[in-house]
Amino acid sequence: MGIMTILSGLLIFTIIVVVHELGHYWTARAAGIHVEEFSIGMGPRLLHFTKNGTTWSIKLFPLGGSCRMMGEDEGIVDPRSFNSKSVWWRILVIAGGAIMNFVLALLLAIALSMFTSSLDATIMGFRGFSPLAQAGAESGDRIVRIGDEYVDMIFGPNLVLTREDTTDVDIVLERNGERLNITATPYFTGERYALCFIVDSPAADAGLQIGDRIVRINDRNVNIYGDFILEMHRADGSPIHLEVERDGNIFSTTVTPIYFEEENRYLVGFTPGRIVGPFFAQTQIDENGETVYIDELNWVQRQTFFGSIADGFHNLTFSVRFTLFAVSSLFSDGLGGLMGPLGIVTTVGDQVEQSLEIGGGMAAFWSLVNFTFMLSVNLGILNLLPLPALDGGRLIFLFLEAIRGKPINPDREGLVHFVGFVLLMALAAVVFYNDIVRMLGA
Repeated sequence: MGIMTILSGLLIFTIIVVVHELGHYWTARAAGIHVEEFSIGMGPRLLHFTKNGTTWSIKLFPLGGSCRMMGEDEGIVDPRSFNSKSVWWRILVIAGGAIMNFVLALLLAIALSMFTSSLDATIMGFRGFSPLAQAGAESGDRIVRIGDEYVDMIFGPNLVLTREDTTDVDIVLERNGERLNITATPYFTGERYALCFIVDSPAADAGLQIGDRIVRINDRNVNIYGDFILEMHRADGSPIHLEVERDGNIFSTTVTPIYFEEENRYLVGFTPGRIVGPFFAQTQIDENGETVYIDELNWVQRQTFFGSIADGFHNLTFSVRFTLFAVSSLFSDGLGGLMGPLGIVTTVGDQVEQSLEIGGGMAAFWSLVNFTFMLSVNLGILNLLPLPALDGGRLIFLFLEAIRGKPINPDREGLVHFVGFVLLMALAAVVFYNDIVRMLGA
């Protein structure tokens, strides 16, 4: 684990934790609650100072943090104590951390939409779409010549043929002892120019065309490509209902996805386009060292300023839905996929190092921003889960107090939180073990 890995991971954790605790701090101050200590990290203090009666601390272990309020766990009689405030103020203070995580995530999502690129639910190619088949080739035909090159291969669902550009290619086939001459035009999949690609495409078979945009899937809106992907994660081979926009008109169709072994899931077989933010670079240098003008690429669309703001909101709501989907999957898939601080630090560092190698410093920076966005959403949701020892567990007791008109017995609530804390520590041990196994396996 390199120094870049450690520093990148700790930077993200620090930002997310500070923002979370500031959410508690600001709402507590608004409620008139005295904050005794605001700390970053855990364990013994390394540095601290006191201002306006609050001790600000940096502690030894740079994971976690706290915002300790007067009377939060004790029955202190003081108008500035936590328990002296109305139940609705206390609810807002406890939820304040998660709310700030969502605010941070929204700002980062908007920035990402403004300055980076992402996949779009516009069809720019088909996985399995074959110009050879369109030109008249049939499965089982023998290909004997491609352009000026003599070859010997069988045309079928597993054949992959790529070219350097979209120039028409003359091809000679052999079928039942006879020679056939056809001309095929390669298409750009978003990744390469291809004459044929792996398997048939259910999307193409259903009549979808390049340039179509999927706007709904199974009665769910597709605002960003992630909305489509999330629904496809639930696919089991049953027909999928799509609403598609073409030339300003909306039409409906049904597609039956097929199982892609290499990706271990069901897909409908199309290549998405890309959408770039209004401040994304106008040009890029390709692998051949040539300048590419982004807005001239037919598979790229440039988003407007206000469209990027809307995309930021859509990305936030998608990430919330996807996180809840992932949490629910733990009940069926087990805890093996859970990742703790050690695993997150390693993953963040690896992503940053890869981004540095591929795209340089700015690519690494935006990779870091994207990870901060995702983890901020995760922390916000996980803290609101109705589990003892988490903010969500405390909110359950406060809502019960609001309904009943009187608080739950403090001893009983304390016991529930203690049991929850023990279970949380046991879960943390399992997650730490998973992180170690993954590191050793890598």
